[in-house]
Formats: sequence, structure tokens, C-alpha cells
Amino acid sequence: MKKNWLSPLLAGITALLLLAGAFFAGIKAAAIDPALYAERSRAVVAQQLGSDEAAQAYLEMDEQTQKELALELSGYLKSEAGGAFVTSITRADGVTPIFGDREVQHLADVHALVQLAGKLSAGLGALAGGLAVVCAWVGFGKQNRHRRALAGALGGMGVFALSAAIFRLFTGRMGFDAMFRRLHELLFRNDLWLLNPQTDILIRMMPLELFERAADELFLRTIVPFALAAGMTIAVYFLVDSMLGRHLNQKEEKK
Repeated sequence: MKKNWLSPLLAGITALLLLAGAFFAGIKAAAIDPALYAERSRAVVAQQLGSDEAAQAYLEMDEQTQKELALELSGYLKSEAGGAFVTSITRADGVTPIFGDREVQHLADVHALVQLAGKLSAGLGALAGGLAVVCAWVGFGKQNRHRRALAGALGGMGVFALSAAIFRLFTGRMGFDAMFRRLHELLFRNDLWLLNPQTDILIRMMPLELFERAADELFLRTIVPFALAAGMTIAVYFLVDSMLGRHLNQKEEKK
């Protein structure tokens, strides 16, 4: 019995892996974007407090200083080197470090998660490429193999979209605040993320609304890496299919 279901199944799993990899790539891209810690942060804080002047007093730094700090934060999270976040930027008094010990330790935890997201993205993409090779191999010679593979891939994308919609519905009912807290409890093994806005500037820079907006935009950040990864995976699939075809033709010519 021909296993005509295997190729579509592999294509569906490949699509799921590509989407998951693109999702993690989107998370990393959002985390290392300097604008998140500068312009976008300042805009949300100013909107909440009612004016740019109030935001500057609350954040204890002017706009230019925040941009410089944002670039340093972005570079730190992007770098594969670990260790503590180090900066020469101080608070308004010119002496006190901009971040306290708890904030620096929490940033180290965030750095580890950002690097993990990047590795997951790369690993899932590589696995998807390998499955594309297997998909082309097992489907070769079967009738309507490309159409079946496409149907499987669309099915995998549908499963991912449905899962995302269910998760979105669940978080909507749960509330972003509760979901955000629960997510942090799952991701971090300590309570360093429980910062105090009275003393910690990092939490002032990163109000909950900023995270909510970033989460809403995550879909857009996923599109480009998914399109690039999907394009390369499709190319691999057709390359293997073509190689198998040439190999078969050569064998027939030798007969």
C-alpha cells in the first residue's frame, strides 16, 4: 500500500516548524530592537503620565540619554557573550548607577532567554530543511506529489493559525496582566522580575502596556523570517526533487 499520506504529513510538520522558528525569530527581533527601550518606551510613559516633561522626570533621564541606554541594552541582548550588563550611564544625580543589582541580574536572565529564542529559531529552521529533504524523497514518483505536499503545508499552517487564535482568545479572557505574570512565573526561576517602580528605572521604562503593544505586533515580526525560511525550504524541496529526477533519468539511460 502506498503511503500517500506521509508526504503531506511531513510537509505539514515542516510548515509548523517554520512558523515556530519564525515566531522565536520575531521574539528575538523585538527584544533587541533599540526603539523598544527608547522611542516606544518613552511614548507609552508620556502617554500614561500626560506629557514628555512628566515622562522625563519619571524616567530620570532625557531623551538622548535613554536612546544611548537603549543602544547599549540592545547590544547586550544581541551579544552571545553572557555576564552582567555594564553601562556608564547614571541616574540624574550623576553618581548612582542607572540600574540596581536586581535589575542587572534580571537583565542577565532576559539575555539568556533572548539567546535561547535565537537558537530555537535556527534549530527549528534547520530541522524544517531536513524534513523538506525527506518529504521530497518519500513523495518522489507519486502522482500529484507537489499538490499533496502543498495541501499538507497549508494544513500545518492552519493548525498553527488555529492554535494562535485559541491562545489569543484564552489570553483575552484571562487578561494580559494575568497572562504576563503567569508567563514570567514559567520562564524565570526567581522573583527578580518583580521590580519596584519606586526604586527601579527598568520597570519604569518597560510598563505593561509597552509589552502588550509589542505582543500585538509580534505577528508582523514573524512574517519576514517565515517568508525567508519558507522560501529557502521550498527551494531545498524542489532541488532534491530535481536531483532525484536526474538520477532516475541517468539510471534509465544506462539500461
